[in-house]
Amino acid sequence: MAKYFYKGSPILAPLSITSNQPIFSSDTVSLKQIRSAQNAQRWEVSFNVVTNDNAVELLLSSVENQANPDTMIMPQLKEVCDIGYGNVYNDFIATTGPESVGNDTINMTKATGTGIVPRGSFIKFSNHTKIYLLKTTIDLSTFTSGDISFFKGTA
Repeated sequence: MAKYFYKGSPILAPLSITSNQPIFSSDTVSLKQIRSAQNAQRWEVSFNVVTNDNAVELLLSSVENQANPDTMIMPQLKEVCDIGYGNVYNDFIATTGPESVGNDTINMTKATGTGIVPRGSFIKFSNHTKIYLLKTTIDLSTFTSGDISFFKGTA
């Protein structure tokens, strides 16, 4: 199984991955509830890491550069790693053009790679930082192009 790191420290189990999509709810005068969701969706990952025993170093590392965004490789679920491609975070497939907002499929073409990319894999494309969760399995030995289904949140 792949080992994941955050700022050079190994990530410890348990790991929590949560889909967060802003949903607004309001009550009308007649007490009906109206809910609307944004098209925006993000993955939130929470975990612990192996820490340094030096309390001063631990404190300084937690407050330095606090306002700067951090990036890391999105962890894959163990079952996904066991089935196929391992850590699917590279650009093995590319979009064929601009897609409509709200779609849960993207038309893709194969760029590189072989093997199986199982459903439940987190993937990313080179032209933006959004992480997608695949709903279908992709066999890179036979896939050349086509529609790929992904989780877009609950709209």
